[in-house]
Order: sequence, then C-alpha cells, then structure tokens
Amino acid sequence: MYKRVYRRIFEKDNLARGLCEAYCSNPKIIAGYYTNAIKNMNACPLRIRSDRGTENSYIEQMQMFLRRNHTDEFAFKKSFLKGVSTANQRIEAWWSVLRKQNSQFWINFFGIMRDSGDFSGDFLDKNLIQFCFMNIIQRELNQVVKVWNAHRIRGTKNMNSPNGRPNIMFSLPQLCDTHEYAVDVDAREVSVCEDECIFKGNLPCDKTVYEISCILMAEHNIDAPHACFTAKEVYIFLKNEIRRNF
Repeated sequence: MYKRVYRRIFEKDNLARGLCEAYCSNPKIIAGYYTNAIKNMNACPLRIRSDRGTENSYIEQMQMFLRRNHTDEFAFKKSFLKGVSTANQRIEAWWSVLRKQNSQFWINFFGIMRDSGDFSGDFLDKNLIQFCFMNIIQRELNQVVKVWNAHRIRGTKNMNSPNGRPNIMFSLPQLCDTHEYAVDVDAREVSVCEDECIFKGNLPCDKTVYEISCILMAEHNIDAPHACFTAKEVYIFLKNEIRRNF
C-alpha cells in the first residue's frame, strides 16, 4: 500500500518523481513487501487484483508460483487479476479518503517548496528531502492506516458490501458471515521468492548524504525534525552547509 501512497503524494506536482523511484517502481522492492506480508500471515492471498504497472511483475509471478499446486477455482494463473485501477471503485474511494486526510497537505507543501526555489531536483536535494521528511511522512501514514483499520464501515443495502471494523473483518472473517481468503503456503517456497527480492534498508536516503547530514546536525546540536516546517528548516540548512563545504 505504501508504494501507492508515496507516489500519490509526489506525483501531482512533479516535485520528486525520482524521490520514490527506488521505493515505488522497482518490482523487486515491491515484491519484498509482498513476501513480508506472506511471512507475517503464514499464508498468501486467494487472489490478487493489480493494475498493469510493471512494478507488479514480480508479485504476479510469485503469486502464481505459490498458488500453482492449489486446487480451488482461482489457483495458479487465475490467482492474479489485472485491470485498470479506475475500475476498482473501492480503492479509488480510499485514495480519496487518504488525500483528504493526509496527502493533499504534502502535495501543497512540496509544491510551495518547488515554486519558491527551495528544491532543484538534483541528487542532493532529492536525498535531503528523503533525509528530512521521509520518517515524518511514514509516521503519518502509519497513523492513517491505524485509524482506517479501526474505524467502522457502515452497512448498506448492498448485500455484497462488507461492514464492520477492518481489523476484525480481516482477523475474524467468520464474525462477518464470510470465510478466510488466505491460503497456506510452503515456507520453503516463500524463501525461494525472498531470494528474488530487494528489501528496503534502514536509511531513508543515500548513505553518504545520510552520514554527512548526521555529522552536521551533531556539530550544530540539531535534533531530528518531527514536524514539516522544522524539517524544511533543517533541509535548507543542510543543503546550504553541504554546498558550501563539500
């Protein structure tokens, strides 16, 4: 999910299309999120629906690999469905909720930085944006997910529409008059899939930029920013210091 979320935040104003390229468009990294989810659940989805983006290519092959020996009606190739995202009304509705609750602020915020000349789009600027803002954005996204999964989906006249709290609906589907849509997988086969993945490291940006930024912040007694405007001040400070001294 976060792959799509980050792209939604940055794509509208072209501030940092390249910023999230490593996170958003590398199919091996996206596949890493998929295998992590499978390991956490000890199961894989009965079926996956995806758009036709190339970043989903590894997930497609892994899903069909893990489901190749199952005997249900959605086994093997039928376990992965492609379609345009705009045809999926539920996910499009969720993007609208996300934009209102979180991403629209960041779209506007970074757009102002671009228009004011604080962002040039070069290697240093991109990595300093990641260094200063990525943890803040991640923390906010985690909170959005937490609130969404705990909120109550109201019932409707449509019998096929789910209702209840997402956390409970996911963990205890029998309480919602439905059944489990996860299927068991062989841990050895999951390990084979992991060998084809790239897992996101702990650093938010390029290692050299990260180390230099940490040194400068320590020398000037600057704490890690926890709010957007403080992060902007740190970003501008680091950019000026690095350009002046390196």
